[in-house]
Amino acid sequence: MQNDLEQRLISISNKDEKTFGEILTKGISTEDFVIYTEVFEFVKNYYFKYNSIPAKSVVTSTFPGFSFVEDVDKTEIKFLCDELSKANVKRKAISIINDTEELLMIDTYGAIDSLVTRLSSIKRIDTFSRSFADNDSLKRYKKIIENKERIAKGITVGIKTGISLFDDKYLGWQPGNLIGIVGRLGIGKSWIAEYLGCQAYNSGKRVLYLSPEMSTIEVELRWDTIMGTLNGHTFLNDKLQTGEVDLKEYKKWLEEISTRKDWLTLSSLGGKSFTISNITGLINEFSPDLVVVDGIALLDDVSKETWQKVMNISYGLKSIAQNHNLVIVVTAQANRGVGDEMPKPNQVAFGDSFLQACDFGIMLQQDINRPDIRFITIPKVRTGGKPVNTPIEIKFQVNAGVLEL
Repeated sequence: MQNDLEQRLISISNKDEKTFGEILTKGISTEDFVIYTEVFEFVKNYYFKYNSIPAKSVVTSTFPGFSFVEDVDKTEIKFLCDELSKANVKRKAISIINDTEELLMIDTYGAIDSLVTRLSSIKRIDTFSRSFADNDSLKRYKKIIENKERIAKGITVGIKTGISLFDDKYLGWQPGNLIGIVGRLGIGKSWIAEYLGCQAYNSGKRVLYLSPEMSTIEVELRWDTIMGTLNGHTFLNDKLQTGEVDLKEYKKWLEEISTRKDWLTLSSLGGKSFTISNITGLINEFSPDLVVVDGIALLDDVSKETWQKVMNISYGLKSIAQNHNLVIVVTAQANRGVGDEMPKPNQVAFGDSFLQACDFGIMLQQDINRPDIRFITIPKVRTGGKPVNTPIEIKFQVNAGVLEL
């Protein structure tokens, strides 16, 4: 069955460039093949390199074990793509289930949670956002009218950031935006990313927070501090750690917010790194409006070179934001050479591909003479305004959950 599926799909894909392009848009990739992996990879590389399809004789002479099927028709494309994708998902599912068998004996509930999350991550989805510029044009008109009415009422059109620089025109973050926060180690990138998440949550949005490095409890104690401040409470973060806060007030507030279930924190995924694939699965499962990824270099990809990995992940995250119509906020390190200066776009660790993928690139600098002050610049702005290269001062009292321009 697998042999026949692969053989027939490659035979169809080699008919002409348009047909092969159609197969690629359905999400078919080299990983869907088991038997004729090298054949498909050869055809794909040829297609991207020469914008054409290799002659059948070239393929069969390069791969003597492969032969083209002559009685295939383009009407089979959907069926073959669906069946090949399904077979790939089935293989992954079996592998995940087998991997979890031993974990079930050690931690039954943890293993089940891991199993559910990992299985969700391999569901196949339509990988492209589609819209007809002509046929769907009235949808744009309706959206513009809705935006105008919201602005007239003083309501943020996108997701509220809590930072006047982004919210003054009532725009906020727009669905599809990838927001990058870049700074040196220990400067407070995670706090700012979580603050942006809390502002979104406080305006009624759903937030998925992925922390490859910090523990869940650390993330959520910071959440208590920031959300407490946004709602008129003071829960100093260092005092929360030791229980030296007004516990009666704290418990009452926790009881109030426990009626919602709109912020999901994950500090790891079954002991393994987050990938573009399982992030997509988590989004499908949770349906957030905003995703925070605290540390792009800590995500995983099959590439051996770190710069290539970061590039793949950056554009993968941008694709997720667009295809799922949500906002993703990501933190990234600046090179060591930055020191105490404001990072420049070419000083992002592991290359500039991260900022290239971002719609907004926010650079962060510490005031070495004032611990409670940070500066930001926004050298990358894809839409909705001009770059801001003059440092802007931020009041940065994170222990109290206060971040203000």
